[in-house]
Amino acid sequence: MIFFILSFSLLFAIIFLRVALHCFLYEKGRECVNKFLLLNERKVYETKKYMPNESQIDCLADFFQNLSDSTRLKILSCLSLFDMCVNDICNLLSINQTTISHQLKILKTQDIVASRREGKTIIYSLKERVVQNVLSYASESL
Repeated sequence: MIFFILSFSLLFAIIFLRVALHCFLYEKGRECVNKFLLLNERKVYETKKYMPNESQIDCLADFFQNLSDSTRLKILSCLSLFDMCVNDICNLLSINQTTISHQLKILKTQDIVASRREGKTIIYSLKERVVQNVLSYASESL
């Protein structure tokens, strides 16, 4: 699911910005007015064909909202390197256990982080390596 979301995210950003600049949107889901500056009919068709639907856009927004919190980004950065328990993450980031546990719960609910039990310890890991790729790409682009 995350891979699907990420594959559309870059395409969506490019298409959305281009269409938004050249199209007047009406309220309540009406179609764009035919006042395109650079887009011909074929380009409009292609753009609409590859635009994510509303549920995909909602998933994208939720996914990127999870990456908008600095504590969650730090946790994801740690987990992109190694699987870790809460205590390891707390010690690495110098953040209290309650905060880390709360953020991990959010990431787990969003299906970004997985957990497994080893004895009395719960080990957390990235569910999909796509998150690691997004973090790496974003870091390199800065």
